[in-house]
Amino acid sequence: MLHERTPVEDVRARKEEMMKTVYRIISIHLGEPPATFDWKVHDKDKKFLSFANLTPKQFYENHISTNVSDLVCIVNDPRHPYGTTMTVKMLGNVQEGRDVLYLNLAMDDLIKYTKKTIDNDNPVWFGCDVGAESNVKGHGLMSTELWDYESVFSTTPQMSKADRLRYGQSLMTHAMVLTAYDEDSSSPDEPSQWRVENSWGDDHGDKGYSLLKKNWFREYVYEVAINKDILSDEHKDAMSKEPIQLPPWDPMGALASKN
Repeated sequence: MLHERTPVEDVRARKEEMMKTVYRIISIHLGEPPATFDWKVHDKDKKFLSFANLTPKQFYENHISTNVSDLVCIVNDPRHPYGTTMTVKMLGNVQEGRDVLYLNLAMDDLIKYTKKTIDNDNPVWFGCDVGAESNVKGHGLMSTELWDYESVFSTTPQMSKADRLRYGQSLMTHAMVLTAYDEDSSSPDEPSQWRVENSWGDDHGDKGYSLLKKNWFREYVYEVAINKDILSDEHKDAMSKEPIQLPPWDPMGALASKN
């Protein structure tokens, strides 16, 4: 426990010593992190390409077209007011990195910005509760209509999205990518379903792809990363607000803490 009279400089110095010990133990078991690596890949035309002695920074600068500084994380957390920002205490895990910052918006806004990003030919990274009412491995389907609770139990779960977060019933457990959507003639502003690209291999869904239904999106999608340029002026202004400080154990930090 930190004594109230202990200088901050002493605490930080002790922390540096402890991190060296942690690094040494991990390196003994897993090996030293490589300074460079070789990358081999087939491009979209099936042409084989090979790149030798890349540093992580070189890989990002030469092969990643997205500038991550242009992205903003939008969340849907109905426990807190919309149009506000939030952060999770002690979630940052990169030295000298930026603090985690979420813009909390209504689900209609989340859907609008996700759809617009795909219309601009860009995929959308998103965080969700992947195991809730889904059959990703077998049928590659995420839908709130997979199971008929009423016929079996004569009741249907009624907990709201906000209450599921409050009581630990639901939280972000996995991140995937949205790559396309199907239009809904009855609701042109909201797609009927989305195509999801996952990282679990070709034996899940349709060669690694799944379908995410519109109602599931509303209930179990919590976060998307979109380009801040497409935000409305109102939402851009909201990004400058002082963020709500969420505790370290808050479910909105679950995805980063699990990874």
